[in-house]
Amino acid sequence: MNPQRPAPEASRRPRVVHLINHLGRGGTERQLFLVLSAMAQGPWEHHVLVFNPSRNLVYDEPLRALGISVSSLPETCRGTFRRTVYLSRWLRRVRPRIVHSWTVHDNAYAAVAGRLAGVPVRWGSLRGTLSTPGLQKLPGLYRKLILRGVERIVVNCQALGQELEAAGLGAEQIALLPNCVELPSREAPPADLADLGIETSQPVVGTLGNLRRIKHHEMFIDAMARVLEQRPEARALIVGQPLESEKSYPGELARRIEDRGIEQGLQLTGFRADVPNILSRLRVLCLTSHSEGMPNAVLEAMAAARPVVAVRVGGVPELVEDGVTGFLVSPGDDRGMAEAVGRLLGDADLALEMGAAARRKAETTHSRSVAATTLDGLYLRALGGSSP
Repeated sequence: MNPQRPAPEASRRPRVVHLINHLGRGGTERQLFLVLSAMAQGPWEHHVLVFNPSRNLVYDEPLRALGISVSSLPETCRGTFRRTVYLSRWLRRVRPRIVHSWTVHDNAYAAVAGRLAGVPVRWGSLRGTLSTPGLQKLPGLYRKLILRGVERIVVNCQALGQELEAAGLGAEQIALLPNCVELPSREAPPADLADLGIETSQPVVGTLGNLRRIKHHEMFIDAMARVLEQRPEARALIVGQPLESEKSYPGELARRIEDRGIEQGLQLTGFRADVPNILSRLRVLCLTSHSEGMPNAVLEAMAAARPVVAVRVGGVPELVEDGVTGFLVSPGDDRGMAEAVGRLLGDADLALEMGAAARRKAETTHSRSVAATTLDGLYLRALGGSSP
């Protein structure tokens, strides 16, 4: 993925450059792909610039198939200064009207390189809480550039917007773009879990997400230990890929499962490419994170008409309506989560009713077309409201 200078005559549409850390199959990357897939034939010419390669499956070819330019920084271009110089020169060649960073650490590049290149509109993003250790450890000047160097920060839930206002940003510096989800026209066939020793008659509870400590999978393990004690026929899955940055975490989770004596009932599956099929097989999806913006896993479960039991953090209450589309519990309350899951496992009609309500909400407010229309309007207003 080498950056190339676009031919000036290739398009008369105004250009937007999207900056992103990598294009692996993570939550932010998924959102960029879904939004651009709905905007590809619109009034903008989109260019994606990737800072780092990913070892996982990536979205570069799917984006190119939509006619979107995907480039990356050379692997030899390391260090903040060199990257800033390279990016500013690249932006001057591309001549975008807007540069929009989708990963918070790259907001500073949108701010500085965008200004050096004379890009009229320079935006950043915040997709998780400001209190994450990764942000707190950054030097003060870099944090200031991340939050105040760009003209506007796009958040995916109201809770993050409130965090930014509490940090001193004005409401006019914050834009809301709720996460979106792909809405399948029909339910995917349930995954065959025979390779995991799970029979088709056994109810399955799961949680989805990369194996990161912030996801607090320990709470899910403790809750499922309670559920399995009451419902030994049930099975539970932790679906997600381990990360290079947290190599020891999968082993820690495996030991906790062993300590609880539930190795037969709860399994770590690692990465699964058949997530829609897994969702079709689940009776309930759980979310246990210490903090969240607007979690994709919850949206995907809603699109699959599955009820959700989740912790009341970040933007989760903006998705899960307690008692209507699922149940909310306090962070760390594994007993409350176990009770909610047990109730849904014991009442199939309630689970179906909540799942149907969740699907309706996903269709109404979180489709790709809704997100694309929202972002298109934000871009137009940033350029003065005139049509491209």
